Amino acid sequence: MFFCGTQILKHDLGFLSLDLLLIALLFYSYRDMTEVVHIKDRKEVIHEMKFSPDGSYLAVGSNDGPVDIYAVAQRYKKIGECNKSLSFITHIDWSLDSKYLQTNDGAGERLFYKMPSGKPLTSKEEIKGIPWASWTCVNGPEVSGIWPKYTDVTDINSVDANYNNSVLVSGDDFGLVKLFKFPCLKKGKAKRNVSLNEDLI
Repeated sequence: MFFCGTQILKHDLGFLSLDLLLIALLFYSYRDMTEVVHIKDRKEVIHEMKFSPDGSYLAVGSNDGPVDIYAVAQRYKKIGECNKSLSFITHIDWSLDSKYLQTNDGAGERLFYKMPSGKPLTSKEEIKGIPWASWTCVNGPEVSGIWPKYTDVTDINSVDANYNNSVLVSGDDFGLVKLFKFPCLKKGKAKRNVSLNEDLI
Protein backbone atom coordinates (compact mmCIF):
# COMPACT_ATOMS: atom_id res chain seq x y z
CA MET A 1 0.00 0.00 0.00
CA PHE A 2 1.28 3.49 -0.74
CA PHE A 3 0.10 7.05 -0.25
CA CYS A 4 0.40 9.64 -2.99
CA GLY A 5 1.26 13.14 -1.87
CA THR A 6 2.30 15.83 -4.30
CA GLN A 7 1.28 15.05 -7.85
CA ILE A 8 1.87 16.88 -11.11
CA LEU A 9 0.45 16.20 -14.56
CA LYS A 10 2.34 17.56 -17.57
CA HIS A 11 0.23 16.93 -20.65
CA ASP A 12 2.74 18.38 -23.10
CA LEU A 13 5.59 16.14 -21.89
CA GLY A 14 3.48 13.02 -21.54
CA PHE A 15 4.03 11.92 -17.97
CA LEU A 16 2.50 11.82 -14.53
CA SER A 17 4.62 12.50 -11.46
CA LEU A 18 3.85 11.10 -8.02
CA ASP A 19 5.91 10.91 -4.87
CA LEU A 20 5.72 7.47 -3.28
CA LEU A 21 5.34 7.48 0.50
CA LEU A 22 6.22 11.17 0.12
CA ILE A 23 9.96 10.43 -0.07
CA ALA A 24 10.61 9.38 -3.67
CA LEU A 25 9.68 10.72 -7.09
CA LEU A 26 8.04 8.38 -9.55
CA PHE A 27 7.35 9.41 -13.13
CA TYR A 28 4.87 7.41 -15.18
CA SER A 29 3.88 7.67 -18.80
CA TYR A 30 0.22 8.68 -18.73
CA ARG A 31 -0.36 6.81 -21.98
CA ASP A 32 0.37 3.33 -20.61
CA MET A 33 1.32 4.00 -16.94
CA THR A 34 4.79 2.50 -17.32
CA GLU A 35 7.41 3.83 -14.92
CA VAL A 36 9.75 6.29 -16.63
CA VAL A 37 11.99 7.46 -13.78
CA HIS A 38 12.36 6.66 -10.06
CA ILE A 39 14.35 9.14 -7.94
CA LYS A 40 15.11 9.08 -4.21
CA ASP A 41 17.63 11.75 -3.24
CA ARG A 42 16.28 12.66 0.21
CA LYS A 43 15.43 10.86 3.45
CA GLU A 44 12.64 13.15 4.63
CA VAL A 45 9.19 13.74 3.11
CA ILE A 46 8.71 15.77 -0.06
CA HIS A 47 6.56 18.79 0.72
CA GLU A 48 6.53 20.79 -2.49
CA MET A 49 7.44 20.37 -6.16
CA LYS A 50 6.91 22.55 -9.22
CA PHE A 51 7.96 22.58 -12.84
CA SER A 52 9.56 25.73 -14.22
CA PRO A 53 7.29 27.76 -16.52
CA ASP A 54 9.33 26.75 -19.58
CA GLY A 55 9.10 23.06 -18.63
CA SER A 56 12.89 22.61 -18.47
CA TYR A 57 13.30 22.00 -14.73
CA LEU A 58 11.57 20.46 -11.74
CA ALA A 59 12.17 21.91 -8.26
CA VAL A 60 11.55 19.53 -5.34
CA GLY A 61 11.51 20.73 -1.73
CA SER A 62 11.55 18.37 1.23
CA ASN A 63 11.74 18.33 5.01
CA ASP A 64 15.50 17.80 4.69
CA GLY A 65 15.76 21.53 3.90
CA PRO A 66 17.32 21.74 0.42
CA VAL A 67 15.42 22.15 -2.83
CA ASP A 68 16.72 19.83 -5.56
CA ILE A 69 16.65 20.94 -9.20
CA TYR A 70 16.22 18.33 -11.94
CA ALA A 71 16.64 18.72 -15.72
CA VAL A 72 13.57 17.34 -17.50
CA ALA A 73 15.31 16.76 -20.84
CA GLN A 74 18.08 14.78 -19.11
CA ARG A 75 15.68 12.20 -17.63
CA TYR A 76 15.52 14.16 -14.39
CA LYS A 77 19.23 14.33 -13.74
CA LYS A 78 19.91 16.42 -10.64
CA ILE A 79 21.71 19.57 -11.78
CA GLY A 80 21.31 21.96 -8.85
CA GLU A 81 20.60 22.30 -5.16
CA CYS A 82 19.27 25.23 -3.11
CA ASN A 83 20.71 24.53 0.33
CA LYS A 84 20.63 27.68 2.47
CA SER A 85 17.39 26.92 4.32
CA LEU A 86 17.78 25.77 7.92
CA SER A 87 14.27 24.31 8.14
CA PHE A 88 11.84 22.25 6.07
CA ILE A 89 10.61 23.68 2.76
CA THR A 90 6.98 24.83 2.77
CA HIS A 91 6.53 26.75 -0.50
CA ILE A 92 8.37 27.40 -3.77
CA ASP A 93 7.71 29.70 -6.73
CA TRP A 94 9.44 30.08 -10.10
CA SER A 95 10.12 33.36 -11.86
CA LEU A 96 8.34 33.94 -15.16
CA ASP A 97 11.56 33.38 -17.15
CA SER A 98 12.50 30.20 -15.18
CA LYS A 99 15.80 31.81 -14.06
CA TYR A 100 14.98 32.26 -10.36
CA LEU A 101 13.30 30.42 -7.50
CA GLN A 102 11.95 31.74 -4.21
CA THR A 103 11.37 29.50 -1.19
CA ASN A 104 9.72 29.66 2.22
CA ASP A 105 10.58 27.34 5.07
CA GLY A 106 9.24 26.27 8.46
CA ALA A 107 11.26 28.95 10.23
CA GLY A 108 9.47 31.67 8.26
CA GLU A 109 12.50 32.48 6.11
CA ARG A 110 12.24 33.57 2.49
CA LEU A 111 15.23 32.81 0.24
CA PHE A 112 16.08 33.34 -3.43
CA TYR A 113 18.21 31.30 -5.81
CA LYS A 114 19.53 31.47 -9.36
CA MET A 115 18.41 28.60 -11.56
CA PRO A 116 19.34 25.95 -12.37
CA SER A 117 22.51 25.96 -10.25
CA GLY A 118 20.82 26.87 -6.95
CA LYS A 119 23.30 29.65 -6.24
CA PRO A 120 21.90 32.00 -3.53
CA LEU A 121 20.68 35.40 -4.70
CA THR A 122 21.11 38.23 -2.20
CA SER A 123 21.00 41.41 -4.32
CA LYS A 124 17.90 43.33 -3.22
CA GLU A 125 17.83 45.26 -6.48
CA GLU A 126 17.93 42.10 -8.58
CA ILE A 127 15.27 40.43 -6.41
CA LYS A 128 12.99 43.46 -6.61
CA GLY A 129 12.79 43.28 -10.39
CA ILE A 130 11.91 39.59 -10.68
CA PRO A 131 8.46 38.88 -12.19
CA TRP A 132 7.05 35.69 -10.64
CA ALA A 133 5.07 33.10 -12.58
CA SER A 134 3.11 32.19 -9.45
CA TRP A 135 2.86 33.37 -5.88
CA THR A 136 2.25 30.68 -3.27
CA CYS A 137 4.85 31.80 -0.71
CA VAL A 138 3.39 32.97 2.59
CA ASN A 139 6.41 35.04 3.72
CA GLY A 140 7.73 38.29 2.31
CA PRO A 141 6.77 41.97 2.24
CA GLU A 142 4.33 41.39 -0.62
CA VAL A 143 2.15 39.29 1.72
CA SER A 144 3.01 40.74 5.13
CA GLY A 145 -0.50 42.16 5.44
CA ILE A 146 -2.16 38.73 5.45
CA TRP A 147 -0.79 37.87 8.90
CA PRO A 148 -3.11 38.73 11.82
CA LYS A 149 -1.63 39.82 15.13
CA TYR A 150 -0.26 37.15 17.45
CA THR A 151 -0.09 34.45 14.77
CA ASP A 152 2.68 31.88 14.55
CA VAL A 153 4.82 31.50 11.40
CA THR A 154 2.98 28.27 10.59
CA ASP A 155 -0.60 29.54 11.08
CA ILE A 156 -1.10 30.48 7.42
CA ASN A 157 -0.67 27.34 5.34
CA SER A 158 -1.32 28.40 1.78
CA VAL A 159 -1.75 31.39 -0.49
CA ASP A 160 -2.31 31.82 -4.20
CA ALA A 161 -2.20 35.12 -6.07
CA ASN A 162 -4.06 36.11 -9.21
CA TYR A 163 -1.91 38.75 -10.89
CA ASN A 164 -4.51 39.79 -13.46
CA ASN A 165 -7.07 40.71 -10.80
CA SER A 166 -4.52 41.75 -8.13
CA VAL A 167 -6.06 39.48 -5.50
CA LEU A 168 -4.69 36.78 -3.21
CA VAL A 169 -6.45 34.01 -1.30
CA SER A 170 -5.09 32.47 1.91
CA GLY A 171 -5.93 29.35 3.93
CA ASP A 172 -5.06 29.04 7.62
CA ASP A 173 -5.05 26.88 10.74
CA PHE A 174 -8.35 28.39 11.87
CA GLY A 175 -10.39 26.98 8.99
CA LEU A 176 -10.67 30.32 7.20
CA VAL A 177 -10.20 31.18 3.55
CA LYS A 178 -9.51 34.90 3.15
CA LEU A 179 -9.40 37.16 0.12
CA PHE A 180 -6.92 40.09 0.02
CA LYS A 181 -5.67 42.66 -2.44
CA PHE A 182 -2.30 41.67 -3.91
CA PRO A 183 0.30 42.75 -3.08
CA CYS A 184 -0.88 43.00 0.52
CA LEU A 185 1.73 45.18 2.21
CA LYS A 186 -0.15 46.46 5.25
CA LYS A 187 -2.15 44.58 7.84
CA GLY A 188 -5.87 45.11 7.57
CA LYS A 189 -9.16 43.39 7.14
CA ALA A 190 -9.50 40.83 4.40
CA LYS A 191 -11.92 41.73 1.62
CA ARG A 192 -13.83 38.56 2.43
CA ASN A 193 -13.63 35.67 4.95
CA VAL A 194 -15.14 32.25 4.41
CA SER A 195 -15.24 29.59 7.12
CA LEU A 196 -15.06 26.05 5.77
CA ASN A 197 -15.41 24.42 9.19
CA GLU A 198 -12.09 22.63 8.74
CA ASP A 199 -9.22 22.57 11.21
CA LEU A 200 -6.48 23.20 8.67
CA ILE A 201 -6.60 24.66 5.18
